[in-house]
Amino acid sequence: MDASCVENNTPPMLDSVIHLHELPQRYAYAYFERDDGVGDVQTPSGHVVVNALPVRPRVVRADAVVWIPVMSSDGLSGHRFELHFEGQRQAHIEAFVDASYVKRMAFVHKSFSKLAREARLIDQNALLEFTQSHAQKLREFLRDLAPTQLYLPIAEVAVGPELGEAPLRPHPRHTNNPLARSAPAVWRRVLEDVHEIWNIAEPICKKHNFSELARTGLL
Repeated sequence: MDASCVENNTPPMLDSVIHLHELPQRYAYAYFERDDGVGDVQTPSGHVVVNALPVRPRVVRADAVVWIPVMSSDGLSGHRFELHFEGQRQAHIEAFVDASYVKRMAFVHKSFSKLAREARLIDQNALLEFTQSHAQKLREFLRDLAPTQLYLPIAEVAVGPELGEAPLRPHPRHTNNPLARSAPAVWRRVLEDVHEIWNIAEPICKKHNFSELARTGLL
């Protein structure tokens, strides 16, 4: 611990603590951004301390999921699941399937556009894409992570209860589309895949936060 901090009775600064405490009880999913500057974190002992480069969630709510068929540029049949909350579209998830598995999926916030992201007018992770092998690659990366290396969940999403609880229905224009029959099964696979990814990432996030509090003597 920094001696000057001890002498002044002021806690040291935390580094890139992940603000999991900002995830509400009710949400669909959240992506993370590593913000510039600082943020406040309340420790288990009740102290409010400064966190440099905080990693904060951007939360998406959902009370309904609306299905629309899409097609990828390489000819894969696709499913777009629009997340609505109180009648307004909040985001959508696209899933492209090959045989019985989801080959790739994308979580797209309503704010996203390619030009806006290139101009840095929106969050860089407003669009996150996952391949079928994402969970396995994440496991391997974390397994080989050196003690001096840091993992932050800026390429993953946290999953809340609303994602699985919101009712799924086809868009009225596509009720009779033959793909509509397979949409529920694809949606279940999307939920399974993204839960698997978050189940891998979440314990590592908590471990990093614990390590930071331990490093600074704030437990």
